[in-house]
Order: sequence, then C-alpha cells, then structure tokens
Amino acid sequence: MNIFKKNKTINMIAALLVFGLLIYVMWIFYPGRDNFQMSLLLPWSNTIFKGWLITIAVSVITLVLSIVFGFGLYLLTKSEILFIRYLGDIFNELIFGSPLVVFLLVVFYFIAVPANLDNRFLAGTIALSLYMAPYMKNLFEGAIKSIDPLQYQAMTVFGFTPYQKY
Repeated sequence: MNIFKKNKTINMIAALLVFGLLIYVMWIFYPGRDNFQMSLLLPWSNTIFKGWLITIAVSVITLVLSIVFGFGLYLLTKSEILFIRYLGDIFNELIFGSPLVVFLLVVFYFIAVPANLDNRFLAGTIALSLYMAPYMKNLFEGAIKSIDPLQYQAMTVFGFTPYQKY
C-alpha cells in the first residue's frame, strides 16, 4: 500500500479506472441504450451547436462579471462604514443560504420582470454573476490574506495607496 502514497502516476491511473468503471456501470444500466442512435440528433445539430455557443457565452460573461462583482463585494465587506459592511455581509449570507434555482427565479420574476427587462439572456447572466460573486469574494479574501504582512509594509514604504495595494 506504500506505492499509493508516493507514485502519482499509479494514483492517476487508479482514479481514471474508477471513473471508467463508473461510466461503464452507468452505460450497462442505462435503460434506453439499445435504441440510442446519434443519427437521430443530426437534424438538430444546428440547434445543439447554437445552444453550445450560448452556454460558452454565458459562462465567459458570468465569469468576468462575477469577478468584478466579487471584488466589489469584497470591498463592501471590508468597508469601515458599518452600514456598507453589513449590506455586503447580508448579501453574502443570503447567497450562501439559497439554492441556485431559487435565486434565479427570484431575480427573474421579482427583479427582471418588474424592471421590464425582457432579455432572458441578460437577466440570466446577471443573476448567475450575482450568485457567483460571494464565491469570488472568498477567493479574493483568501488570496489577500495569504500575502505576508511584510509585503504590505514594503508597499507602504514605497508609497502605495490602499487601492494600489489591492
């Protein structure tokens, strides 16, 4: 058993074999595998490709916006004004305490529809970005906490402003 502690290649092969076995078991027990034909999807290939492109676009836009919103949320939670800090903390806790589907429904039906935002792509992308913002905030918080205090002292010596330190 000592071989599993040190050899990364054997561990990777073992993990891949476990996932391969899982996929094989899923294939065996899939109820409709005898009549599954990829050729039936060919007439829908353009629709599937457009859906794939929309998925990629939503993912990239959500990533960029969630980084921006997450950094903004980080700044809110580090504010010296208690009201602003509490706003950030409450938003953070609300997001962590709610399922994604519930959050998407609330944003769409209680924010986008009353605001006459008819573009579902835009509403969904903004909702996903807001949902991911607290996770990004935690990434920023962890990254900033990992910087040694001597680095901050060096930045102060060189005359960095607080914003330049970020």
